[in-house]
Amino acid sequence: CLSDWSSDVCSSDLKITFNYKLLFVIALSCFFSSYLGAQIINHIDSNLLKPLILVILIVIAIYTFIKKDLGAIETKELSLNKQMLYGTCIGLIVGFYDGFFGPGTGSFFVLGFVVVLGFEFVKASAYAKIVNCVTNISALIVFIKEGHFILHLAILLAVFNIIGSFIGS
Repeated sequence: CLSDWSSDVCSSDLKITFNYKLLFVIALSCFFSSYLGAQIINHIDSNLLKPLILVILIVIAIYTFIKKDLGAIETKELSLNKQMLYGTCIGLIVGFYDGFFGPGTGSFFVLGFVVVLGFEFVKASAYAKIVNCVTNISALIVFIKEGHFILHLAILLAVFNIIGSFIGS
């Protein structure tokens, strides 16, 4: 079903409604901030920052373990303008993180969409998958342009990622 800016994605027992205007705004902010993060990491020794990633991921794991009902239902009724503002902030922060660090980005998007936008978990996960793909493409543009990739390994990883996605879904 298509309407102005939203559409339904349906499966046999699952229905997720996307607001494409919101999704576009978040994806756009993610794209630019991820690009910036990837540009900056090209000039910094990332090994100095790796312990920070571990701490961040542990804190989020503890938070989600404590909040057993996190994302079980939609918890907020925000106006579209507030969703776009908050979503842009999430996109800028997590998008930059993805271009700069990378690991855990999807989890950070899901957590941001659940906690800040009040989405339920499945909807947050659907939005996160799309915007995470955008941030990956953005950072990839920078790394390919700078020659920081190993083509045969990238192709192998892409093939197995696709196979794993099909099996998993």
